[in-house]
Amino acid sequence: MGRRLLEEVIDRIGRAASAIDGGPSTVVQRAALRVLEPKAADQATTALRNVFCHKRNTVIERLSAMGLRVPSKPNGTFYVWASTEELKTPFRDPEHFFRAALDNKVLTVPGVFFDVNPGKARKGPSPLSNWMRFSFGPPEDNMEMGLDRLARMLQ
Repeated sequence: MGRRLLEEVIDRIGRAASAIDGGPSTVVQRAALRVLEPKAADQATTALRNVFCHKRNTVIERLSAMGLRVPSKPNGTFYVWASTEELKTPFRDPEHFFRAALDNKVLTVPGVFFDVNPGKARKGPSPLSNWMRFSFGPPEDNMEMGLDRLARMLQ
C-alpha cells in the first residue's frame, strides 16, 4: 500500500470515527429535547408502566392457572418468580421443567442458577431449589406464545 493511499485510508477512518463519536445531529438533538419535556416524559413513563403491569399480571395469572405458585407480584424489573412445588412429577423438579420448556422452545431459568453459595459454605439444598424465573420482558405476542407452550407442556 502506497504512503498516499495509507494516508487517505487513515483520514477516512478518522472522519468516520469522528462522526460516530461526535454525538447526534442537531435534528436528533432537537427531537430529543421534545421527548424530554416533563409532560412527554411522564406520558411515556406511564404508558411503559401500564404495558409492563399488564404483562406482569398476565404472566402471574397464567402461571397460577398452570399450577405454579407465585407468592408475590414483583414491583420492579420484568421477572416473576414461581414455585414448582405444587406441580406434578416430573415438572416439580426445576431442572426437568427447564429442559422440557427448552424442548418446547421456551426459555425459563431454574432458581438454583441464581444461588450464590461461594465455596459451598452453606450445606444442604439450595433455598431456590424449587423456584423458576419467568420473564415478562418480551413482546406480548411472544410472551403469550411461550405461556401457551408451557400450558400445553404441563397438561
